[in-house]
Amino acid sequence: MTILSAKFANEIGDSVEVLTEDRGSALICLPPHEDNINGGQEAFAAWVANGNVPSPYISPSVNSIAAGEACIEQAGFTGSRMVTLLEELLEAKADGTLASRTKLEAVYIWMKTVKAMAKAGAIEFPSCKFTFEEVVTE
Repeated sequence: MTILSAKFANEIGDSVEVLTEDRGSALICLPPHEDNINGGQEAFAAWVANGNVPSPYISPSVNSIAAGEACIEQAGFTGSRMVTLLEELLEAKADGTLASRTKLEAVYIWMKTVKAMAKAGAIEFPSCKFTFEEVVTE
């Protein structure tokens, strides 16, 4: 896991949201917690050891969150479609086929990235590489 940036995810500083090169955004609990993504604690510790410091927590503005939500909807991922993708993601994880669902995983990472950027105050976001139809027919 290669961490590109990090910021505290809440006011009390017990978790850090990281943007990674290979997994999009991820949440790392401080101190270590069983829900952390694989390798998250070690990667974050190494990132800090290299002199990096997480950005402070900034309460998201309503405008940036609305812009992130609009970006996701404009890409064709309405609320009901996101539920469908979540169900497919859970099924793929349960039956061990997630590795073969590259489009599904890419869209999930894209959504997490857009949400993380919106929480950080962004109002412009990357476009999604795949349509809903491409993901469900994969």
